[in-house]
Amino acid sequence: MILRNLKIFLGKKNIDVLIILSAIAIVIMLPQIYNHAIILGGDTLFHMNRFYETYQQIKTGNYSYFQSLYGFSGSARIVNALYGPYLAYLMGFLLLILKSWFKFQIVTGFFLLFISGFTMFELARKVLIEKPIALVMSAMYMCTPWVASGSFTAVGASLFPLVVMAGVSMLDDNNSVSIIKLSFLISILVQVHMFTSFLAILVLIPFFLVGLIVNKNKVKLASKVIISAIITIFLTSNVWSSMLEVMGSNELITVFPSEMEKSVMHFSDIKFGLMDYGMYSIVFLFILIRTIILWRKINVLEKTINSVGMFFLLLSTSFVPWRFLEHHFYFLRSFVQFPHRFSVVVFTSLILGFGIVLNDTEMFNKVKFDKYAKIICLTFLSLLVINANGIFESVSQYWNTDKPFSSAAMPLTKSANTIRNAFKNSKNLGSGFNYLAKVNPDYLPSKRKYIADADSYNRLNPYELYYEQISLNKVKLNRHIAKNGKLIVSWDNKGKNKFIQLPIFKYRNSKMYINGKRASNSNIKISKIGAVTAYSHVGDNKLVTEYKSSKLTRLLMLMNYTSWGIFLIAVFFIYLRKIVKHNNK
Repeated sequence: MILRNLKIFLGKKNIDVLIILSAIAIVIMLPQIYNHAIILGGDTLFHMNRFYETYQQIKTGNYSYFQSLYGFSGSARIVNALYGPYLAYLMGFLLLILKSWFKFQIVTGFFLLFISGFTMFELARKVLIEKPIALVMSAMYMCTPWVASGSFTAVGASLFPLVVMAGVSMLDDNNSVSIIKLSFLISILVQVHMFTSFLAILVLIPFFLVGLIVNKNKVKLASKVIISAIITIFLTSNVWSSMLEVMGSNELITVFPSEMEKSVMHFSDIKFGLMDYGMYSIVFLFILIRTIILWRKINVLEKTINSVGMFFLLLSTSFVPWRFLEHHFYFLRSFVQFPHRFSVVVFTSLILGFGIVLNDTEMFNKVKFDKYAKIICLTFLSLLVINANGIFESVSQYWNTDKPFSSAAMPLTKSANTIRNAFKNSKNLGSGFNYLAKVNPDYLPSKRKYIADADSYNRLNPYELYYEQISLNKVKLNRHIAKNGKLIVSWDNKGKNKFIQLPIFKYRNSKMYINGKRASNSNIKISKIGAVTAYSHVGDNKLVTEYKSSKLTRLLMLMNYTSWGIFLIAVFFIYLRKIVKHNNK
């Protein structure tokens, strides 16, 4: 969909827009480019492990959809099946081409920024905003903290203007929402970032409800949305079937139950960050006040866009009693985690609302012809770009220090040069993970069910257990990966017969064998976080493990592959038909 829009975009002689968006992206990323830095944050390391896993699977031809064979210490833990699986394989393929973590981060960072600006420009033009103002909006969106920070939420945020565009289409009688575009968009978001897809559905609900009121083709709209939902279910069956499989057969450790009231957005003056609106505060407060005062005069489209933005603005701040809610509804701590993530919707909606205001005939004429207005606008954008550049500077500056990683990562060596050289090693992209660990126990199999509150989580202390049992594990393992995805590890026990802790995880559907015998209570013990302690004879020992999903899951996975094949073929013929029809006119 983005590629098709880009082709139309170029056909309309928008080369200048592409150049401007590319230039802004490069300026924002200059600190990382100049320092030749590889950003090693906690979240970054987690996803680097994910992409290294798929990179190695593609490179070697040893595939395992569920087990981690190479990333995450080759521990057989399940990650990619629960975290955007298809995106992980796409990123693994890109890493295979680039063969460098630095090049990978530069290329992906550039495209995240560029796509963010491009999708916002397309959204602006969708609601008939003039090109200069659409460019201002694009620059504003590219500088938002989610996009400019390079965090993984940025991947979903870069596509979020397309979600609002789909919502706007629901209010349009003549150009209603497209079944293909809507189903494809939501399916991609599910394959990329689950929480962003959840936000997308929340945002589309009010647009749909308003559409049922104002759209003259109500039945047609409803039928299109229902058909899109059905197609989306088929196109995302690999994700939800995997989640049902793993979560339904294991007691999993939830993500860290953070204190939500400490993760809200704040209104501030100039400098912005992941929890500060900064200069955007003035814009958003202006939209809020203007919408309330002129409620009866603005049209339905503007009312809906601004109302959605203001609702999520409220959710992202401390105006919502998050402390009360998190103590009465424990699931919010592990599901929502950080209220500031709602700001993705706020930035998209209210920047659009701001663009609509600027595009108002009277105001637009002032901006167009008043040199002072142009100077103010240019100054504002310059400050935004400088601030976004500063975000990249803050995360890039670690690279050339004695601590070339963020506080969320755990070093396994005292030598900063060893860590830097390992991650710069293009011949072995996994060498860096031997010296720097990301301790992340999310969705590991627990021995018992517990309530996801902070006290229970802290008593279990899964971060410390993971660090001790996996990251600091000293057992020298020889690893072999079979073509069928089996992980085979062997080790030498030079002492007496005893149980030895291994950096390997076991799930209920893991088929595991110790020295040729099926794993049972007599030859393995399972820790509180699902790590295996195996009974080891004196001399050579061997463990073989593979994950055997249920027949239903395998059937749903097959259905998913088939659905994507049919969908892409159908899209190809639909657009081919349109091209032929257009050429025959």
